[in-house]
Amino acid sequence: MAPPLQAIGGDTRVPAQRQTRRRHLRIADAIHGTSDSASAIWRRYVSANLERVAAAIPSFHRSIPPSRDGRQVPLSARWRDGVELRDERTGKPYISNFIRSSRYTIWDFLPRQLVFQFMKIANFYFLIIAILQLIPGLSPVASYTTGAPLIVFVAFSMAKEGYDDYRRYKLDLVENRSSAWVLDPNGVVKSRLERSKKGKIGVKRPSKRERTDDEAGQDFGDGTELRQIGEGDQAGGSKQDRHTDHHSTARQNIWSHVQWQDIRVGDVVRLQRDEQVPADLVLLSASGTNGIAYIDTMALDGETNLKSKQACPLLAKRCGTVAGICHCDATVIAEDPNLDIYSFDGSVRVGDKTMPLTRDQVVFRGSTMRNTREAYGLVINSGEECKIRMNAHKSVRAKHPAMQAVTNRIVLLLIVVLVMLAVGLKIGNDEFEAEFGPTNWYMFGVRLSISEQVFGFIILLNTLIPLSLYISLEAIKIGQLYMLQDIEMYDAESNTPIVANTTTILENLGQVSYIFSDKTGTLTENVMRFQKLSLGGYVWNHDMGIRDEAPETELQTLGLMQHLQYNPETPLSERALHFILCMALCNTCLPETTDKGEIEYQAASPDELALINAARELGYVMIDRDSETIKLQRPVSGSNDDVDIGTYTILDVIEFTSDRKRMSVILGTPEGRILLLSKGADSALLPRLRLKQLVDRVAAAVNRRTNRRRSMRMDSARKMSGPVSPSSIGEWSDFGLHDDHTSSEVAMLSDADIFEACFRHIEDFASEGLRTLLFSYRYIEEADYVAWKREYHEAETSLVDRQARIDSVAEKIELELELAGITAIEDKLQDGVPETIDKLRRANIKVWMLTGDKRETAINIGHSAKICQPFSDIFILDASAEGPHIDETMDGVLREVKEGAIEHSVVVIDGLTLTEVENSKASKDLFYDLLTRVDAVICCRASPAQKAVVVQCIRDKVPGSLTLAIGDGANDVAMIQASHVGIGISGKEGLQAARISDYSIAQFRFLQRLLLVHGRWNYVRTSKYILGTFWKEIVFYLNQALFARYNAYTGTSLFESASLTVFNALFTLLAVVLMGVFEQDLSAETLLAFPELYVLGQQDKGLNFVKYFGWMVLGAAEALVIFFTVFAAYSPIYSDDDTTIFPIGNAVFTAVVIFINIKMLLVEMHHKTWIVLGGFLITITGWFVWNLFLALVYHRSIGPYTVRGSFIHGFGRVPKWWLAVIAALMAALMLELIVKSIRRIYFPSDTTIMQEIEAEQRRKQSRANKRHQAERAQEEGRL
Repeated sequence: MAPPLQAIGGDTRVPAQRQTRRRHLRIADAIHGTSDSASAIWRRYVSANLERVAAAIPSFHRSIPPSRDGRQVPLSARWRDGVELRDERTGKPYISNFIRSSRYTIWDFLPRQLVFQFMKIANFYFLIIAILQLIPGLSPVASYTTGAPLIVFVAFSMAKEGYDDYRRYKLDLVENRSSAWVLDPNGVVKSRLERSKKGKIGVKRPSKRERTDDEAGQDFGDGTELRQIGEGDQAGGSKQDRHTDHHSTARQNIWSHVQWQDIRVGDVVRLQRDEQVPADLVLLSASGTNGIAYIDTMALDGETNLKSKQACPLLAKRCGTVAGICHCDATVIAEDPNLDIYSFDGSVRVGDKTMPLTRDQVVFRGSTMRNTREAYGLVINSGEECKIRMNAHKSVRAKHPAMQAVTNRIVLLLIVVLVMLAVGLKIGNDEFEAEFGPTNWYMFGVRLSISEQVFGFIILLNTLIPLSLYISLEAIKIGQLYMLQDIEMYDAESNTPIVANTTTILENLGQVSYIFSDKTGTLTENVMRFQKLSLGGYVWNHDMGIRDEAPETELQTLGLMQHLQYNPETPLSERALHFILCMALCNTCLPETTDKGEIEYQAASPDELALINAARELGYVMIDRDSETIKLQRPVSGSNDDVDIGTYTILDVIEFTSDRKRMSVILGTPEGRILLLSKGADSALLPRLRLKQLVDRVAAAVNRRTNRRRSMRMDSARKMSGPVSPSSIGEWSDFGLHDDHTSSEVAMLSDADIFEACFRHIEDFASEGLRTLLFSYRYIEEADYVAWKREYHEAETSLVDRQARIDSVAEKIELELELAGITAIEDKLQDGVPETIDKLRRANIKVWMLTGDKRETAINIGHSAKICQPFSDIFILDASAEGPHIDETMDGVLREVKEGAIEHSVVVIDGLTLTEVENSKASKDLFYDLLTRVDAVICCRASPAQKAVVVQCIRDKVPGSLTLAIGDGANDVAMIQASHVGIGISGKEGLQAARISDYSIAQFRFLQRLLLVHGRWNYVRTSKYILGTFWKEIVFYLNQALFARYNAYTGTSLFESASLTVFNALFTLLAVVLMGVFEQDLSAETLLAFPELYVLGQQDKGLNFVKYFGWMVLGAAEALVIFFTVFAAYSPIYSDDDTTIFPIGNAVFTAVVIFINIKMLLVEMHHKTWIVLGGFLITITGWFVWNLFLALVYHRSIGPYTVRGSFIHGFGRVPKWWLAVIAALMAALMLELIVKSIRRIYFPSDTTIMQEIEAEQRRKQSRANKRHQAERAQEEGRL
């Protein structure tokens, strides 16, 4: 016998999945080629047209042409004139700020759902049958037998879909009913709300505190300046104006408290600290230093650093107060709404002056204001025209389970079989009439047309395709949804369980091949922690909590500070001093004193916050900062208690940009010198060091040694056939630090040794997934600074290519730098992320990371999350880099990957390069061919729309795969909707992704249990349910066809009508429903321990045509056995017993009902519980109770079915009848067990083998428990 996972092997690739599927389809096509053509006809002519109808139903709007000169939004027309601003493109008022994530409205739900329901082939088929039954004289059964159940089933499905969508609507209300303050000096907004109150949800009543602030005259809006204006002649800026403004507005309710959905274009919104931005705004003014507002765009673009936004000078000068805003005659000209979140083009016109507006003056919906007390903004885009909403898919397709394609093909095949069977029965009827017709006097004059006979047989046998297929599946999925409430996926810290927003695609969770994950808030907690620093050639661990417990072999920053304190003149101390000064001063952090007297920092990024807090822990504390100076508290050399406060003058701050990859601060020191401090990426600062030539030589030598070590690790990885453990690498990372080194004994290394250690530390930190920053410094002569400052000022005030000129001038001062050191910051991953990704990789799932963050940050997280392995080859595609064209680069990488020379490959691409690739069909084809072959992909600086494009392209390029997207922010909504399965993280970025997703969880680590355990279980359950449903129909209704030979092919039913009607609803429902809800083919522990078992769903091993034909052939054989055994053992036609059809039909019915329940609940069901056994007993008992019920209440009649009293007084008392039932049952059960035994012994699957291993472990555990109990009993006996 093969080992359990031999068939699965190591790294099963997606092409293998496609080969498996193609093999299954070839087998099916060889057997039933008609199914393919029928399926193609259905897709081409029916399903495609229905989809077009469904897509057209909700969208009667036409495409909107662009405006002539942009969107013009006057600032004060809303209050002064009370005009309703109109969209030039449509001639109608601008759309409201209402957003809708639900898929339906009250008006389009019914038509769209009807189309959606009858896109299911089975529903469409039964609709045709129901119509045929309404034709008089055509149906051999009652006209309502198909139509009535179909209406009930479709109504149930529609109600469930409506309920799911209603839940999405309720979640939308949470955002739509969020509150904001809108400027309303003349009550125009309140009047508008009053007019629209009828028939709409009323305005949320402000809280007591809000009303108090509002009615008190608004501390913020009563004329108090947002910043220090200083110009007395500005609008609203003089003391007299401010005094008047204070008294006039104090008597007015100048702010209206409105819901987000009631905000309109042209409104002025007041933002406060930590409030979300309700719409796209042009910033008018802000209370921050120099009028700057700090904006958190993490939910918008995934970037963790705060963006500084500053109002256009034309507006900032006039809009510092409410009076200034009300009297400012300005018009904002904005670009038409679009989905580009990385750019904005517009202008503002005040009188005869016009100034441009860029992204730096605009705040988009989905952002959050941080570190700024208050700000004003003018709404330019609202609702679904906001950038973040336009990046989400507007016409969201209803998601289908992947199994539905296979099920539809099976139904089409069965339709063909049914037609062929009806034609065959018609031929049999013709042969019978030709042979016996002339002698059957009772048939004289009875002639039916060919169509009447064929359609009559089709109607008689139509339930060969189960009417309950989809409705029972809906019920099963409700049960599966209940089983999804797993305590192991409950996050106690946030009190968040798993939430399912849909039950439609539960089985898709067991077939995922690609996972597309956001970074911030999904993989990481967005909490930065300072871990280590590299200084003087040594690594110093920073953990202020372990001090005395730290191993002696590790150097601690506490020891470094002691060395600096008592040996301040050494070269190491000088370097350490400048390094800590860089950490404490090279930032834009603002210290704030809390009510408890503690200092807290407001930082532009989590990195800066981690660094300044680490500097504080080392004794260097920024205690105050304004626009001109920084006060730094630092310890006095030689003393443990004394501190010194130094004042540093801020001369210039050269901001960080993604092109520069560094920031610099130029300070005047307390000693009167000019000090430049720089921090940034090593690639940006190493070429700017004073010893650049030495750096280049050392870097080349280190790279050669690194490549040799890396090659050895890759060889080792290939031999091990698995990833290298993190503990097996990096043993060379001490760089000469021996056990006897202490913080007071470290020797200052030479420059060459320091640089060599520096390069090794950078690689070491990166392999650990730590974010590295290199720090450097330089003292500048005053004359040099004055000359440079003159040039820098010209660049700052330039109206043409301002940023490019600033960058160019900055490079002139950032030269001849001295290396201070390197910091290593941990972007803390969520618990269990590396382990989860490792298990998903073992499950043959490719995990890609799509993020809006910087490339270096994304690669670092890729290492720490184990998306990148230590031995991975990382290929960076960068269209902006110098060198060969991007197509040549991709072609070269593709050749290497195809040749198999790379053990683990990772492609890194940025949003700009992705745009260039998408613009060329040749590049696009080459790119996605490459992506489907590599092991992982990291897409950085990607917009929400680009994330969705990547997901959609993989869906198109790899049609046999299922995609899953997971994220937690509004920037992830588009890709969540584009994927087959969307998972939302209910995290710090809000509930936007959780609300729109199919399922939401609290932590990424829950994904492994959701997919590997519950996903696989649901796939197995649904597969067995579908197979069992089709199988039981074959076993039951094939008896009808077999009986046709004995009723002269007249269409007479073997079974009595009432029992026939409730066969699926009462006597076989629990058999398949309990299987579909409670089956667990393997334990959760086994599935988590062996993720390779997940390929069952990926390769369609649970439900495919080969499996289907196997079940159907066996079902047909079992139907033959039951039918002929009953006829052979009990033939009342040739005896004195009841000679009607009912006894023999009831015998077949009884044997089939008992056999179906035994097979499904006792033979096929692996996870047997008291619920399953109870369902079995209830069904069997219910069948015999039903027979008693019919015998008592059935009306007496003359005909083929003598039901009344027959079971009690007739055949129920005949032993031969019971023996016939038992014989048929035993014969069918014997055939079933023989086939099952042959499969398990000679063709065992991985699941079968693991089940045997589990059973053996349970037996061992049981024996051990019994032995333990016996020993305890003996021990107690001795006592």
